[in-house]
Amino acid sequence: DNTLANVDRWESSNWSGALVTLSKEGKLPRAKLLDSALGALELGFNHYRARWFFDFFDRLVPTNQELKKRATRILDLIGSITPNVAQWAFDKQQRMLDDGLLKDTSRVIGASVPLLGGWHKKTVMQVLHLFGQLAEKSPKVSREVCLSAAEALSHEKADVQKAAFKLIEKH
Repeated sequence: DNTLANVDRWESSNWSGALVTLSKEGKLPRAKLLDSALGALELGFNHYRARWFFDFFDRLVPTNQELKKRATRILDLIGSITPNVAQWAFDKQQRMLDDGLLKDTSRVIGASVPLLGGWHKKTVMQVLHLFGQLAEKSPKVSREVCLSAAEALSHEKADVQKAAFKLIEKH
């Protein structure tokens, strides 16, 4: 029953704000806070408890260098059983791609595949869109993109199936 999410939500004191402030003052090691937040997310907490940790990670405003150093852990979180954690990690992956921090396209594709089996249509469509972008940028990954996108052909939504088929047909 005692979670940082409850304390920050219902109390006037704010743990995440205090930890961020202590980090800025050099009284707490920033790297340890970032790593600890990711470590908590790796534990598979439910959506309510997990939200505190990814919100806290974001409040620390990690630099590109800090994100790059933690890229593997963030990509692994795309496969989280907690949907909001998986979406958060996917969004972070998008930022890292946009900023040129991720060079291993195969790793990005592989990390994103678990989202294709999810029931959130919006997320599945985002993954298919990403796959299309990756295939356009680098035709050599087209085969891998198509094989991975085939996972979405079994999705319950017909428009997701149609988008996956269209992607496969194009590439």
